[in-house]
Amino acid sequence: MSGGAEAHAAAADMKPAALHHRKPPPAAWSAEGFDYGGFRFVPCIGPEIGEIREDYPSFVLMKTAPLVASYEQELPVSVGNLLELGIMKGGSCAFLEALLQPQNHLAIDIHGFAGDGLAELTAHVAATGRRFRADYATSQSDIPRILDLWQEVSGTRGEFDLVIDDASHDYELSLRSFDGLFPLIKPGGIYVLEDWGWAHWNGPWQDSRNRDFHRPALSNLLIHACLSVTGGSGFVESVKVTPNAAFIVRGPNPSTSFSVVDSYLNRNRPKTTL
Repeated sequence: MSGGAEAHAAAADMKPAALHHRKPPPAAWSAEGFDYGGFRFVPCIGPEIGEIREDYPSFVLMKTAPLVASYEQELPVSVGNLLELGIMKGGSCAFLEALLQPQNHLAIDIHGFAGDGLAELTAHVAATGRRFRADYATSQSDIPRILDLWQEVSGTRGEFDLVIDDASHDYELSLRSFDGLFPLIKPGGIYVLEDWGWAHWNGPWQDSRNRDFHRPALSNLLIHACLSVTGGSGFVESVKVTPNAAFIVRGPNPSTSFSVVDSYLNRNRPKTTL
């Protein structure tokens, strides 16, 4: 469930909303693996991912075919500034490099895997004049450290075109990430929340003996974002929901101070969580 873990210069100055109708070529998906953008991807979404190892330029990709298809459909053809929360074995980093060619690309996580191929990917991206960095010592909720790393990569203190949260899938950690990073996305940019519906899936999540059973559902964050659309704050412009990912579009409100829970009214009633 948890996932892992840079756009030509001209595209860096373009708002992602202006690019939404330009589609990249689809990846030729195969459960045994597929080639895309000069890399080989081997899909795996089960617990055995910890045992699987691929050597560069081959990567383990913890994404399903429908999720990859939604990325190809919903994301712009390229972006200037990309932030990934969650790396796992690095497959998403390589896939997004091939799909979007971001000018600046930072990926963070708190766990790393030996032989993930990201050192080679870093050198590959640098050879094209773009920037990629993977950091395995940063929590998704540590916004100050994320911004420090981002400044080292890009020379700016934010100004994201795209943020993808495929990290802990924990509601409270993800809420801190969203509140801290979403206002730093450019108007028209996108915040992707992967695996938002895990609490509503069949399987171990419905078993009271599972540790995740007792956690607040990540779907609460998506509900807050949807209600923010109609709340009139101007922070969240729209939300597109697919079974495995939600695409949350940044609105025009220029403020960088934001709480999605406080961005809409509820008739003075408690905003209870699922």
